Amino acid sequence: MISSRRRRIKESKQLQNNEFYTLYEDIAAELPNYKEFLKGKRIICPCDCDEFTKAQIVYSNGKIISFNNTLIKSNFIKYLIKHAKEYKIKSISVSGFDPNTNKGIRFQDLDYSKYDIVITNPPFSQFREFVEILLKNKMQFLVIGPQNALTYKDFFQHIQNNEIWIGYHFHMSGFALPNGTIIGRRDNRARSCCWYTNLEVQTRHEEIVLTAKYSPEKYPSYYNFDGIDIKDSRKIPCDYDGYMGVPITFMQKYNPDQFELIGLGSPIEKKFIHKKDGAQIHYIDKKTNEIVYSFPFSLRERKIGNLLRVQNKDGTPGNAPFGRIIIRNKKVNKE
Repeated sequence: MISSRRRRIKESKQLQNNEFYTLYEDIAAELPNYKEFLKGKRIICPCDCDEFTKAQIVYSNGKIISFNNTLIKSNFIKYLIKHAKEYKIKSISVSGFDPNTNKGIRFQDLDYSKYDIVITNPPFSQFREFVEILLKNKMQFLVIGPQNALTYKDFFQHIQNNEIWIGYHFHMSGFALPNGTIIGRRDNRARSCCWYTNLEVQTRHEEIVLTAKYSPEKYPSYYNFDGIDIKDSRKIPCDYDGYMGVPITFMQKYNPDQFELIGLGSPIEKKFIHKKDGAQIHYIDKKTNEIVYSFPFSLRERKIGNLLRVQNKDGTPGNAPFGRIIIRNKKVNKE
């Protein structure tokens, strides 16, 4: 049986082939947390209307300039206009592109120098490119994206460099489909998406209270990497100063002052090479080039490859835990 977490990540990947519209209630739950950062800012929602050949200003200096409910169905625009005076927003603009009709303006072609903050739900199939453009243009942003983006090597590097972090909500309450159908919070497609931002988030400076103590019996070591496996982020040991592999859900509680992000578990350098040799698959020591363990060939074993591997009690390679991030505790307490 596939675990709910594994299912959410799988469906996060599948979201790239679909179009989902953000619910007003999700916007209303997240945006008030950034009220102070929106004051006096020029906001652009660049993936929220397919009709304009250029970015359209819909609100400026306390006045609605142009707002057509038929053309602009974006809940981002509706929410921002409703709260523009309260938040003291300078201007709100909207744009978008429809690849089926070639109408609109692509986010790649916008002049970002005219704006201060980007707020939107971009096409997930272009999420990586979208984020790279925002960072290249030194934009502040608040966007929705797949949780699976945390497993992209290039995107994760931005997380490591403290350029991007998780917003206040790690799940959506739902989405609207193009045909008008609403999928709710119990749908894994909604639970596999979250907010990403580079605006200040107060909760990212709250420390996780660690009460568990390390013992080899509770926390198995990895076979091919010097570290231990943590199945539940709530059970990170307070007294362990080495490398630890945690589920990606850890990122919703990640505090850069408390933990160091070492890397993703999949591409991180391992002690052994996993190599097929005829009817067998070998683990080969990188330093000595000697075979340290061999398996009969199987598609399952071939697929595991150089993933992190838990070490069995008898010292042999065991299961490959799903989707780990390697961390280190900066504030170890051994008392």
